[in-house]
Amino acid sequence: TEFNLEQNYPNPFNPVTNIEYYVPENSRIEIGIYNVLGQKIMVLTDGLKTAGTHEIQFDGSELNSGLYYYQLKTAGYTISKKMLLLK
Repeated sequence: TEFNLEQNYPNPFNPVTNIEYYVPENSRIEIGIYNVLGQKIMVLTDGLKTAGTHEIQFDGSELNSGLYYYQLKTAGYTISKKMLLLK
């Protein structure tokens, strides 16, 4: 009954990881990737999603090793998680 953002797997990853999230009702969402300075470096998805569980694959092959954040944002809800890219 609530938006949910799961921990990515595998974590740490090199260079591909999966991000799973749950949307309780049809909603416009955005999932973005941020560096440790809080700067948005990529948008994985932005748009209307149907209710249910969704999975998206993130390829970090163009990024340096390090800590990154991914964030699910809706009109009234935001949740963030950490992930570690090791090359």
